[in-house]
Formats: sequence, C-alpha cells, structure tokens
Amino acid sequence: MEEIMLELKELRAEIARLAALVEKMQPHEAGRMLWCDWMTEAISRAAVAEKTRENHRNCARHIREYDATLRMCDLTPQLVERFERWLSEQGYKVNTVTKQMKIFRRYVNVALDEELIVGDPFRKWHSRSEPTSKQALTERQLKKWELWCAESSGTEEEQ
Repeated sequence: MEEIMLELKELRAEIARLAALVEKMQPHEAGRMLWCDWMTEAISRAAVAEKTRENHRNCARHIREYDATLRMCDLTPQLVERFERWLSEQGYKVNTVTKQMKIFRRYVNVALDEELIVGDPFRKWHSRSEPTSKQALTERQLKKWELWCAESSGTEEEQ
C-alpha cells in the first residue's frame, strides 16, 4: 500500500510538471508577442555581417511602419500580401520589395523553427525581380571620383 501511495505521489508530481510545461508552450502566449520586438531581438542574435544586420533592421523598421502592433498570431498569407503591396505603394521598386520580403521571410522561418508560430504565412508567396542595367564608370568619371575622394579625405584630416 505504501508503494502505491508513493507511486501515486510521484505520478501527481510528474503530471504537475508536465502541466506546467504545456502551459509554457501554449501558442497563445507567443501569439500575443509583438512581431517587431521579437524580430529586433532575433536580428541582434543573428550570425550575420554588420551591413546585413543593418539591412535586416531596415526591414524591421518597414514592418513597424506598416503595423507597429503586429503580433505573431497576425502573421497570415493575407498579411504578407498586404505588406508587399504596401511596400510597393511606398514607392519601392520590385527588386527592393523582394529583398525586404525575403528578409521578412527569413525571420518567419526562424520563428517557425523556434515553434513560436504555427503555419508558414509565406507558403504561397513567390519572389519577383526585374532585370537591372549596370554601367561601369568611364575613365573620366573614375578620375573625377578619385580626385573628389582625395580632396574629401584631405579636408577631414585638416579638421
């Protein structure tokens, strides 16, 4: 009888521990978290170069401008579509919009990996791009630029 009571006590303790664990894992808790706050924190711990981190912060800023109250549970395919359209309406070109959307998707994937969200809001999203024409500087333009750089560094040293 004593063994049964001891087992029962251990089982109750295990049930209480598991119930606490389940409560911690409830998606509603993560769902209430503001996306931009989480994304900003995730950017700070990302193993990326500083220029890349700057681009990621820029994306987070765009999302905050779009909706500062965006929560994890608000991430849906419709939101992704509306945000992409909003970026376009702000005057950004197709390639810039796509770059921002890819950064956004990267952090959605991190949130999915960390099991903070359920379902991929980017599941049906496809990137687009437009060809760009790049032109090299002429010799004259290059010399002019080099001269300007030399003059600019000289004035900085004098200050």
